[in-house]
This record gives sequence, C-alpha cells and structure tokens, in this order.
Amino acid sequence: MKRINISLIMVIAIVTLGIIITAFYFKAQNHIVISTQENQAVKFTDEMAIYGTLGDYFGGVLNPLLGFITFSALLFTIHLQLKQNKENEKQYFENRFYNLLSIHNNLIDNLSYKSKKQRDAFSQLIDTILILPTNKNPISNAKTSDGSAVIISQTKRRYRNFNKHHNGYFGHYFRNLYRILIIIHNSSLNDEIKQDYARIVRAQLSTDELIVLYFNCLPAVCDKGEFRKLVIRYKLLEHLSIEKDKTNIGTLNKNNYRRQIFTLGHKVKTIGREVSTYIPKTKNATFGAFGNSSSIALSELKDAIKPD
Repeated sequence: MKRINISLIMVIAIVTLGIIITAFYFKAQNHIVISTQENQAVKFTDEMAIYGTLGDYFGGVLNPLLGFITFSALLFTIHLQLKQNKENEKQYFENRFYNLLSIHNNLIDNLSYKSKKQRDAFSQLIDTILILPTNKNPISNAKTSDGSAVIISQTKRRYRNFNKHHNGYFGHYFRNLYRILIIIHNSSLNDEIKQDYARIVRAQLSTDELIVLYFNCLPAVCDKGEFRKLVIRYKLLEHLSIEKDKTNIGTLNKNNYRRQIFTLGHKVKTIGREVSTYIPKTKNATFGAFGNSSSIALSELKDAIKPD
C-alpha cells in the first residue's frame, strides 16, 4: 500500500510540475515577438518553431530532473530491498532461535540420571558427584601438561571425571545450549538485542543447571574455552549465588584468592582460582559471567584479581 501511494504521488508531482513549466513558458513567450521593423509591427512566431523551442526547453529542464527522480527512485528501491532482507534475516534468526529453545526444553524433559528425570537429574548429579563429604578437603593438587604443580577443586576433579566417562547423560544438553549461544553471537543483531535474547535463555536455567554449567565450562573440562567465552559474554551465571566459605579468614587478595573456598548455590564448593576464570581481569563494573551480581564475595575477588 505504501509503495502504491508513493508511486502515485510521484506521478502527480511530475504531471503538476510539467503543467507549471509549460504555463510558465507560454506566459513568458506569449507566442509573440516584437519585430525590429521600422513600423514596430507585431509579428506572431511560427507555431512549429515555438513547439520546437518548447521541446528544447523541456529537454533542458526536465531531463536532469527526471534523471534525478529516477536515481532517487532507484535508491529508494534499494533501501526497501535492504530493509526487506534485514527483516527476512531477523525472521530466519528468530525461527532458528525458538526452534533450538524448544529442542532445549525437550531435551530437559528427556533427561535421566540415576532414576531422576528432567531437571531433577541435575539435582541428582549434584547430590551424588559434586557435594563433598564434610571431612573432605575441597582443594586438591594436580599437575599441568608441562608438569607444573597447580591446585584444583575436588568438585572440578569429580565433574571432569564424570564428564569424561559419562558424557552421554548431559552432553547433548550442553551442546544444544552452546549452539543457541552461537547463533545469537553470530547474528547481525546489535549487542543490546543479542543480550536480550541471551536473557531469554538465562531465564530458562535453574540454579542446579547453573551449578553444573559452571563446572562444565571450567578450563580443561569440555572444550578449549569457546563455551566459557560465550557464558562470560552473555552473563549466563548472573543468577547463580556465590559466597565465601566460612573457613576463609580475612579479605581476599592477589596472594590468597586462588586457594580460597567459595560456595555455589548454597551447596557446592569451588575455589577462587576456578571462579576467577569467569571474571575478566579488567576494571569494568560487571563480574563477567556473573554479570551484575550483588555478591560481596565476587566484589572482593574482582578487586583481588584486577590489574594494578
């Protein structure tokens, strides 16, 4: 409808302009010229000559004008086409996004671990694998590939072993979640809209899912860090509570934060060295994957790891 109205307006404008130019021409010429004869006689010009002159006049005035109008119409058509392409692209993205989100919820409906189903499967994993006995030291020693000694939480060690031998229970769930974040990240949407779609994803995740997601994306667990980068960028852990363990003494600093114990979701232990992998070492106001969390523990940890 809009295109028809615009075309009609352009036709009316061209016809009106033509009438105005014609009237102006004949008014100026008046079909009469004053001869240079001695008697100053009035002499009418030849009609065909007038039309010939009129044609030249129209050609000189209208050709550039019509060329400009044609060029403008071409630009307008290109603009409409680009707008249509952008709308089609957005529609294609939304179809993929909501289809994957639907698949994600279907995967949850079909999860099963040790007789527990759906989201209870995450709770069962946490209860049987990630919650440590009260007499178990949350910190363990390990070695890197080059033989260097490092510390690692017992919970990370346990989850990594579980993921290595029993990936079939939850692997498809995390692969689909990763795919959802990838299509958001690779879309042509601006960053604010990307964050809006990420919030939709984040709203689907329970506390227990966030706890398992935290361990799944720690270094040397499931990939080379691609998943963790997206979790950080889109703040997927923002609603995961994190507190300093009661066994910690004093304020966190750059010398002690790695060995300090933290509690996720009020029940699972981790250490500062692992939490810090989700917090970029910059001076910005957010806590990386934890977004705008109000956690005092995160605030202290950020201060401890930020560059001098």
